[in-house]
Amino acid sequence: MYTRINPHSLREEIIDTRVYENEWQDLETKCSNMKSGDLQSCSKLGELYRLNGRYEKAIEVLQSVLESIKDQSDDELEFQTELRLAITYQYMGDFEQSLNLFEKLEFEPI
Repeated sequence: MYTRINPHSLREEIIDTRVYENEWQDLETKCSNMKSGDLQSCSKLGELYRLNGRYEKAIEVLQSVLESIKDQSDDELEFQTELRLAITYQYMGDFEQSLNLFEKLEFEPI
């Protein structure tokens, strides 16, 4: 495990950069071409960008995953990716966007 919850901010933080960077590089390789990449890995990559404070890149990757799965029926991946996107907006301080997604997810069956 390369993260922990900071007891003061209640946010995840990276505590083992070596393990984090290894996973990040692995996911970057898997997602180098979003269309043929493993979308589950690409969604996780968006989460790793958020953990590293690269919110704009996280949003870009997560929205690309959502666009790519639009015509598929992978409700679990869609839910997971939207949740990661909502958390990213929350970390950015865009509480309106975050709340809208959280409310959507609350009433959306998986």
